[in-house]
Amino acid sequence: MIRFLGDACLAEYIVAGCLRREPTIDFQTALAAGLKGKTDPEVLTLAAEAGRILVTQDVRTMPRLGDRRFRQRFPSRVNGCAKIAGGLGSGVICCGTRPSWP
Repeated sequence: MIRFLGDACLAEYIVAGCLRREPTIDFQTALAAGLKGKTDPEVLTLAAEAGRILVTQDVRTMPRLGDRRFRQRFPSRVNGCAKIAGGLGSGVICCGTRPSWP
């Protein structure tokens, strides 16, 4: 099962909408994870340690930090960040890892 973590800048209506459409999705909010006041690198570390894909609207710093972080920590995995919605200067970003294909 894919597990998600919404960071503090992710609009709450996005998490609420995901849960409304698919109530069984494992989507932890920033509040539930205690992310308030955490730096971006700390949030990425917490997501990785919890085995969750980070979902954020921070299009300025998270893609760069996420790509660098996951390449350093998991060099044998397919990794990084992908923009999944939105226009220029906005959107939703997912950062995470998955095992490499054999």
